[in-house]
Amino acid sequence: MATNIFEPETIPQVSLEPIASMDSLGSDLPTAALRYFSEGINLSEKGMYGEAVASYNRGIKIAPTVPQAWYNLGTALGLLGRYSEALEALERATELLPEYRDAYQNKGVALVRLGRYEDALAAFKQILGHGADDANAFRSIGSVLLAQQKTEEALCAFREALALSGDNRLTRISIGLALSRLGSYADANHEYEKAYNLKEQESGLHDILYRAWTASILSSGVIALLNEDISAFEEAGFQYIAVLEKAERDDVGNTVESILVQYRDQLQKKKHRKTLKAFVELELFIELMIIKNPFEGWRAIGKAMSDRWPKGQSAAKAVREMRR
Repeated sequence: MATNIFEPETIPQVSLEPIASMDSLGSDLPTAALRYFSEGINLSEKGMYGEAVASYNRGIKIAPTVPQAWYNLGTALGLLGRYSEALEALERATELLPEYRDAYQNKGVALVRLGRYEDALAAFKQILGHGADDANAFRSIGSVLLAQQKTEEALCAFREALALSGDNRLTRISIGLALSRLGSYADANHEYEKAYNLKEQESGLHDILYRAWTASILSSGVIALLNEDISAFEEAGFQYIAVLEKAERDDVGNTVESILVQYRDQLQKKKHRKTLKAFVELELFIELMIIKNPFEGWRAIGKAMSDRWPKGQSAAKAVREMRR
């Protein structure tokens, strides 16, 4: 059976903390250490994480008990993909400051990347009970549960995050992912629609949203055809076109198109012949419906289309007749 082939990353990494502006560090911090820490932050903000790591390490040699320095070091290492080293630095940060919630968040992220899901859950749960951070923690917990195939538990965690934070684009996407996993594609697509309407809130999530939404729509269309539900099949085709048009307005139309290609490639690779046949029918239906002029449509679709359906016949009518 077709499933979503793309499940975007939904565990956020907290941003860097500006050490140089923190009064809590006290006046006894050596000037040289502060200079190195500030330099590391400036380099990190420019995306120069390797150089930033070197600066943080220099500062830590001078002042090794500053939790924010270890936190920034661990975060930069995580952004470099050096998760084992990141974990060590972030653990040091939480040892020095046990209530360091941002450090627990990024510690959890590092543990997820290392495949240590139970330890990641423990790290995220350390954040709970602190008000504004709880929604982010529940969303991260849900993402780990989703990775563990504990989909219903994940959905509960995501809904808890939504209740705590109010409408949130990433949370809506996360709920949609869980619902898609459960085969509730109509409900999932409804969540993605809500997430789309919040696009001014977190515009950087366009690519994630469209990948998840497209995969869910394609899955719903394939399953509808396998179940001989032609109305739902057609609806999925038109939903795909509507989402493609939205994505094109957001300058990420290629994202939607790429998921369609990836979906087909996965079915071919796994040799799901019956499902692949249904997907090809959905793909051809979409292709015909996108083209407004029927004569241009036949010319564009070419031989593959004319071999499959009699010339001049609509895709919708052809599919109905094929199912009789």
